[in-house]
Amino acid sequence: MFAALWQGLTTSAPPGASVSGSIRDHLFFTLTNLGIGLAIACVLGIPAGLLMGGNKYVETILSPYIWALASVPRVALVPLFILFLGFTVKLQVTIVVLSAIFPIIINAWAGVKTTDKSLLAAARVFGANRWELYAKVVLPFTLPFIIAGVQQGIGRGLVGVVIAEIFGGSSGLGYLIKRAADTFNSSLMYSVLFVLVVVSLGLVQATRWLESYVAPWRRIDSL
Repeated sequence: MFAALWQGLTTSAPPGASVSGSIRDHLFFTLTNLGIGLAIACVLGIPAGLLMGGNKYVETILSPYIWALASVPRVALVPLFILFLGFTVKLQVTIVVLSAIFPIIINAWAGVKTTDKSLLAAARVFGANRWELYAKVVLPFTLPFIIAGVQQGIGRGLVGVVIAEIFGGSSGLGYLIKRAADTFNSSLMYSVLFVLVVVSLGLVQATRWLESYVAPWRRIDSL
């Protein structure tokens, strides 16, 4: 396994090759699609969650659809999106967005709804308007919830992109796992799984560092 891992990480596809057997090339492809999908999910999900938490009318309208869509298994949607998008990069990015956006929305929504009422009351006493309440009280209180949603979204997005690559991809770690299984190449399959474990642990640690940077009071409270 480690021999296959070393060979896959130290070699690359020759110029002009349509399919690469290098783990490094497929890893870069998977992380690129994962990063694009997560960025889109954050750009759309965080404002949507904050808006739902701060406006009861928007919450009433959107909450049934959010919960319904969040409960749908993304695996069941892959064949449908293959029909619409084909075996393209758009398929992987779309599945990542759908996998990651709902934890982000729900956590941001919950963060706004659970903001400490005493903090809001104190801010109003000092004359804070609605915008200042959001900027100086609600948003800082909600940041740990948003980071938790992003952390969940990373895990679900990684699962989603691997599933999309297994079902409808010609590149990526999921495709490499499928090809290794089809050819009974167990050493390659185990090495790719090992890479996925390392990547997932690294992404989790990155979100923890991000939380300690944007919400340092959480780190102080945990000491």
